[in-house]
Amino acid sequence: MKSKNSNSAETSLASTSSLLSSNQPSQAGPKSGEKVKWQIYCVNCGRVISAPVEELPVSWQVSEKCEVSLVPKGQFWRVHNFWDSTPDGVIVVHRKDVLDLNKHPDSNRHAGCCGEGGYQGPNLVCPCGNEVATEVSDCCTPHFIHFLPEATDIEHQPLQRNDLEADK
Repeated sequence: MKSKNSNSAETSLASTSSLLSSNQPSQAGPKSGEKVKWQIYCVNCGRVISAPVEELPVSWQVSEKCEVSLVPKGQFWRVHNFWDSTPDGVIVVHRKDVLDLNKHPDSNRHAGCCGEGGYQGPNLVCPCGNEVATEVSDCCTPHFIHFLPEATDIEHQPLQRNDLEADK
């Protein structure tokens, strides 16, 4: 398991901006106007850790209302110039779009009033133990999950055989 002490959590989040290229799609992007589903994977074990999600348009306007999801369920947003704790290029999803993630075993990562504050570093781990995301869900914050660029990858969801036959 990748471990970070609580003193290096802020440094770790700040340093991820230099690693953003690892969270770029590993396949060619969709054609203009084409809707594509994406899934997020743990780079350590290859496990799918998100439901299929569609990318929000660049023009999408985010709402920062407390206790309201930052992004709609089933969609993701590439963050640009948002919170101090979320470097540019980070993938943000709805809390209900994550799969099989566990709370971090370090209880110091789980501070907040009524939920997760997200200020103590990554607080979600893949079942393999890899730190992959930070949940923010406190009463004084919008609610979202942001994935760590160095710990995750995002790819097109594979087409199913019946999808290919329907195109004939």
